[in-house]
Amino acid sequence: MRPLAGGGCLLVLLALAEARVFLSQQHASEYLVRKRRANSFMEESKKGNLERECVEELCNKEEAREIFENDPETEYFYPKYIRCLTYTRLGISSVSVMSPDSSSDLRTCVTDWDECMLRPNICGTAKCQNTPGKYECVCAEGFRYNSTTKNCEDVDECAENICAQMCVNYEGSYTCHCDGHKGFKLSQDMKTCEAVPVCLPLNLEPNYQLLYLAEQTTENAVLHLRFKLPNASRFSAEFDFRTYDNEGVILYAESSNNTGWFLLALRDGKIEIQFKNEHGTKVTSGGKAINDGVWQTISVEELEHSICVKIAREAVMSIKSPGNLFKQINGSLEIKVYVAGLPPKVGNTLIKQINPRIDGCARALNLMSQGHLGLTEVIKKTQIKRCLPSVGKGSYYPGTGVAKFHINYNNDTNTGEWVINVALNIRPSKGTGVMFALVSGESVPLALSIVDSSSPNSQAIVVTVGNIIIARLESKRFCTTRRTLVGFSASKQQIELTVDSQTDVTNSEQELSILDQAMRGAVAVYTYLGGLPDLPLGITPLTVFYNGCMEAKVNSKELDLDQAAYKHSDIRSHSCPQAHFLATGSLPFMKWDPKPSCFRLFKSGLTFKVLLADSYRNLRSSRNYPPVVKDKSLSRKGLYISTAVTSQKDQLFVNMLLRATWSGVIFQPLSEFSWKEMAKVLEVSDLSQLYKQDAGARDWLTKGIKKESSRFLRPLGTG
Repeated sequence: MRPLAGGGCLLVLLALAEARVFLSQQHASEYLVRKRRANSFMEESKKGNLERECVEELCNKEEAREIFENDPETEYFYPKYIRCLTYTRLGISSVSVMSPDSSSDLRTCVTDWDECMLRPNICGTAKCQNTPGKYECVCAEGFRYNSTTKNCEDVDECAENICAQMCVNYEGSYTCHCDGHKGFKLSQDMKTCEAVPVCLPLNLEPNYQLLYLAEQTTENAVLHLRFKLPNASRFSAEFDFRTYDNEGVILYAESSNNTGWFLLALRDGKIEIQFKNEHGTKVTSGGKAINDGVWQTISVEELEHSICVKIAREAVMSIKSPGNLFKQINGSLEIKVYVAGLPPKVGNTLIKQINPRIDGCARALNLMSQGHLGLTEVIKKTQIKRCLPSVGKGSYYPGTGVAKFHINYNNDTNTGEWVINVALNIRPSKGTGVMFALVSGESVPLALSIVDSSSPNSQAIVVTVGNIIIARLESKRFCTTRRTLVGFSASKQQIELTVDSQTDVTNSEQELSILDQAMRGAVAVYTYLGGLPDLPLGITPLTVFYNGCMEAKVNSKELDLDQAAYKHSDIRSHSCPQAHFLATGSLPFMKWDPKPSCFRLFKSGLTFKVLLADSYRNLRSSRNYPPVVKDKSLSRKGLYISTAVTSQKDQLFVNMLLRATWSGVIFQPLSEFSWKEMAKVLEVSDLSQLYKQDAGARDWLTKGIKKESSRFLRPLGTG
């Protein structure tokens, strides 16, 4: 056998060595003696053609060097070329010698270059990824490759309208945000928004006969009245009063010529009297505390030589007064009366300063013995001055605004140390909202919030520093008629959250450092209850206002919202609305369903839906409004109940009608409803027996109960 010269000998020997066990000597000899095809004149003058030299024919390393004209590419190509010959030309296909770059076709095998290995900077700042016959430049998620600059550039997802409401683009990412101040929260897909659902409906229907004393649209009084009485010489006032507040102005009167004034107020829950006339000034207080939320009849009567104050028709104070409170002018008594407030610039002239704000209710207001009917008409004309018929202790946040306080959290040792101890007694009406927050400039170094959980009928209390959640406790007990105590403490060493005997402690140095810097910084830190002010997007994960009742104590001091630096006019400082009577569980098999904001009655496999009218209207106005009831058989049983049902008599009637429907009476249009059939189901011979203890209700039943009922109940889909 004639030996091959140079690199050709090396190539064939290597191929033969690897193929000895697979090829016969005859076939191997035939392979080695193949002659190269004659080259044309133009082919030899070219730099080299890889396919012609090494695919159609065989090439040695020297010939490969002539093709590539550089060592790095030659060193990469030639070992690969030898392997390709082994796998394709010699027929070797043993798994033990196969490699990722093996191919059944020599042309594909030879031309499939790993550009990423040959040219490490081919993709610039991007990652090079080799693929069959080519390569790709890959960027991280949120970036797009620019082939001109060979850089990964940020993708502005916000420009693609990827978020339903608001979008913030970051380097390599983005976040969607919803308008929490309008009651929206981010859905689980983290892109769309949904209205925060009610988890505990409240009785928020006001009574036009009750005057609400805490209107805070201005600093002036709720009512301003003028009297000019020719036959009167003495002041008198009588009214029913109810409050949980401990301080505030109930009534202020002054003469038109500014010769005298009289103040009836509450301080530490007790009645206080201040007055000034031409004979002198006086301040006195007495009687029992009346800020227990119980209706009290209060009367003030000016006698010949004294002023008598009575509570529940019993005298509690008798104040000596030489001469009349107010001096007559031209034979008439001309006075101005301010209810629940003071006239402008009067506060500093009082004998003893007092916070004029008061949260309470008054009814049957009779001033100067003129009767209360006229004032009732005044109250009817405006919605904001009405009072809720039944309230409990605590502050009510309607989900529309915040209260702001200036609180010093530094200790008294002048060491710069600070401590935060917060106790919140909450009864939320909605399962998402910011309850407590510290705001420094445009940052939120600390926030305590309630959020709806992914688990059904469950919420969680979370603590956030900036936009990072550092503590979380979950429970199914928050959205109930009972109240929950939430304890929270923070120092530069740790943060501790306690809810219903559960505790979560964090010592994260990074987040604690952020909080510590804010507490020690030059920028003032303000305390917010019920939500956050307007801030830039993305600095905190939640901006929804808290909706529900809450009492707050900070560093062992109870916060009085009447003392706040700012308080939204819708917030009730000392009036917590009662849960709607349907939410108390007084009816059998009833459960509140926040989606779609309705009660459900369960019996024998049937579902009765009882939908609050205001929630029903909200659903109808929503773009994503779903059919409330698709099953026609269920819609006959479906009802919604207006929140106008407030009196005990109305509640009894609705309860009765629901019981009848639940018991199996087919609900027909009210004009065709069989009241005798209802009575039969309820096992009473006369509906009035349901109200044996209420003669007025008996008359009410006999005078058009069918017509009255239409105010409260209608079949679903007709409202």
